[in-house]
Amino acid sequence: MAYAGVSIYAEFISNSIEGFELGKTGYYVIIDSNNLILSHPNEKLIATEATPMNYDIPNEFGQINYGNTDNLIIRRKYTKNGIKELQIYKLIESNNWVLIAVLPESELQEKSASLLIDVITIGIFTTILAIFVGTYISNKISIPIVAITKYINNAALSKLLISKTVTNSINSFKNTENQLSHIEQDINPVKSDDEIRNLAKSLRTLKEFLSSIINQFNYENERIVKTSKELSLTIDETSGRTAKFISDLSHDLKTSITLIKGYAKGIMSGTIDDTDIKNAFIEGIYTSAEDIERITCDILDSAYEAQYIPKLYTEKINAREFSSKLFETAKQFAIDSDRKFEGMNMSGEGVLHIDSIKINRVWNNLLSNAVKFSSKGCRIQVYILQENKNLTFRVIDEGIGIPTEDMDQIYNMFFRNQHNDTKGYGLGLFIAKSFIEAHGSALYFTSQVQKGSEFWFSLDIDENNQAS
Repeated sequence: MAYAGVSIYAEFISNSIEGFELGKTGYYVIIDSNNLILSHPNEKLIATEATPMNYDIPNEFGQINYGNTDNLIIRRKYTKNGIKELQIYKLIESNNWVLIAVLPESELQEKSASLLIDVITIGIFTTILAIFVGTYISNKISIPIVAITKYINNAALSKLLISKTVTNSINSFKNTENQLSHIEQDINPVKSDDEIRNLAKSLRTLKEFLSSIINQFNYENERIVKTSKELSLTIDETSGRTAKFISDLSHDLKTSITLIKGYAKGIMSGTIDDTDIKNAFIEGIYTSAEDIERITCDILDSAYEAQYIPKLYTEKINAREFSSKLFETAKQFAIDSDRKFEGMNMSGEGVLHIDSIKINRVWNNLLSNAVKFSSKGCRIQVYILQENKNLTFRVIDEGIGIPTEDMDQIYNMFFRNQHNDTKGYGLGLFIAKSFIEAHGSALYFTSQVQKGSEFWFSLDIDENNQAS
């Protein structure tokens, strides 16, 4: 039964490989573990012993060495007819049978030559196709590259228009033409068909352009940071001055109101019979009320001027008469304040188109400051002189002067010189400046510490017109 089972299995294997093909003349052979041929195209050789002359079973396939060596071996043999064959031995591990594939070497060489021809043919065809496809794709790719290069060049040429700020554009204007020429030479030094090279040059130019933009951005950023710090400092200073103003204002108003209440209670008590004392109390009430009125007017004016351009009620004023009035006012004010007065009024004929009330307020403020910031016995100089078609008003004192660090702030609202104890709210020069600027002029000054200050402004005079 064991031999019968082996025979059935061998027949099954033999029938299975009959349909296998190996080239034109190649074939398969199965040899069992007893070195007998189980399957062969030549039925006469079946059940015969395989000899080294036809099939030389490798010693490595012996049962003793099985599992310890390779189970696939290739050999070349010559047949009885002198034909060189290629024999491939494969060990079937399950039962130590050997499967042999036999193929004449000439047929293998024929297949190899055919395969080589096919590979060469396909390679040539593929190369030609690749050349055509590469050329086509290159042409298509070069179109956007050329376009990109053009746009990058345009962006680089536009560098001078956007990389310069207002602060340095005037200085660079003279060099613009030379710089544009230099950039064009860098971008297109020679005509070339190499789009990639041109693109690389354009990208380098664009990189330089972007670097300059970044540097310019850093510069502007530093300026913004600096300006922000200065603005923050200004806000802090303004806030401090505002707090000081409110404190002084509260004190002055409270003082005036307290005096009014005190004088009023003294009169209302009925205990004061002396007429002179009553008149002094009434005068004290009136003076304190005037102080409150003055403070209130200054506050209302400053609040309005801080938000709006002063509204002028202009009229035609005789220049000679107006200047004479201001000159006499200044003279009397200086003398009444125990100051020495010097001055000159040289106004010609003509008309001033001004708001006389506001100019009077400016003039009185300048005179008041000249007296306020100087000592008794000092000299006050006033000059009203006509220069061409302008009438200039000038006030000079010998007072404490303005420190250099305060000169940029004297026109600011609520600003007061911290180096003196003179009473004030820091509104006078702020209002005066706004009034003069509303007339289309400017308020100027020069000053030296402990030597005095000089303030002046000019108004247009119409010599060909007469006041109504």
